[in-house]
Amino acid sequence: MIQNGSGLSRCVLVLNRLWQPVHVCGMRRAFSLIYRGAAQVVSRENGSFSVYDFDRWAGAEWDWGDGAACVSTVSMKIRAPEIIILRTYDRLPAREVKLTRRNIYLRDRNTCQYCGRSFREHELNLDHVVPRRLGGTTTWTNIVCSCVGCNLKKGEKTLDGSGMGLLKTPRKPRWSPFNQIAFRRGVCASWEQFLDPSAWKIQILNDAG
Repeated sequence: MIQNGSGLSRCVLVLNRLWQPVHVCGMRRAFSLIYRGAAQVVSRENGSFSVYDFDRWAGAEWDWGDGAACVSTVSMKIRAPEIIILRTYDRLPAREVKLTRRNIYLRDRNTCQYCGRSFREHELNLDHVVPRRLGGTTTWTNIVCSCVGCNLKKGEKTLDGSGMGLLKTPRKPRWSPFNQIAFRRGVCASWEQFLDPSAWKIQILNDAG
């Protein structure tokens, strides 16, 4: 049973058996998968990657002077893995980005698309560029992040009617959901080879996330 350690709060990159990134999980979940034999640890050593099952990983000797994170059980201290590979799963996560309140905030980077100021999520609203009473739809291209003040100022008016303009034209994003989660949670150096370097550093979560 994992009890504590400097690595317990860290996230772990999850690869499918084809060495493709599919998820980021917590340390407890990672150790559960490794211990049950559903996954193995991937360790970057001298420019290449080695694979360990639980017994080999738990029994390996490490130079703890290198500042490596660890987790502790009742009887041992184990190096915290940064990457695991699933032994049977070979699929990829869905690439469709859901239209949710949080994802709109993330697309617009918590920035009001009218005044250009940044806010915390609880200080923001969503605004239909073309008001619903005029036939405006609830779609990626018609909803933007708005502060309370701008939302009240625009009200149910069109852009022309309100005399307001947008920072940029709203579009449906083409994010890869996995890559954004990985980047937002913090990329270890050992992850970089598996991630798309052109991805935006924005987390993609649904409202329940």
